[in-house]
Amino acid sequence: DVEGNLKISGGNTNPSNGAVLTSDATGNAVWKNNNIGFTTGQELGQSIPYNSFANLTFDTETFDAGNDYNTSSSATDPNSFVAPVSGLYHFSAFAQLQITSGVYNITSGNILLSRNNVGFAAGVANQSIDAPGYSTAYVQVDADVRLSAGTRVTVQAWANNSGSLATSVSSKRFSGHLVFAD
Repeated sequence: DVEGNLKISGGNTNPSNGAVLTSDATGNAVWKNNNIGFTTGQELGQSIPYNSFANLTFDTETFDAGNDYNTSSSATDPNSFVAPVSGLYHFSAFAQLQITSGVYNITSGNILLSRNNVGFAAGVANQSIDAPGYSTAYVQVDADVRLSAGTRVTVQAWANNSGSLATSVSSKRFSGHLVFAD
């Protein structure tokens, strides 16, 4: 029984604010920093070319617990999350795809989560909401993925429409957090 404060440090333990005490396979105690998570978005539109994937930009951070998300104004790896530790992560992304046309409609749209420029999860919209003057598709993706430290995660969008028009992407959101470290 411990009454009062208990401090575990030294050896292979490196305590830090928000860290969780875990053990390895042989029972050795190790502090793991699980204070990793972010939410970012952007309400302003972004134009993407017809029928090709484009990286999405996110300039507004709601929070970034580990300072691991890089906004579009960052000098290195803009519009990306860089995993600080190896482990299992959860990501979610959403985008509103829209074309302005009284004639043409969005026929399909995708949002893609990519690690180091290779897709690992996709959300698909196979229909659009059509109103006078525009066509809109809402696309979302949620995924759990194992990442190595230093892996870069980005979001891409793609839309096809019957008029070969550029697509406006708005109301974008991208969030992620560490589920558990390896």
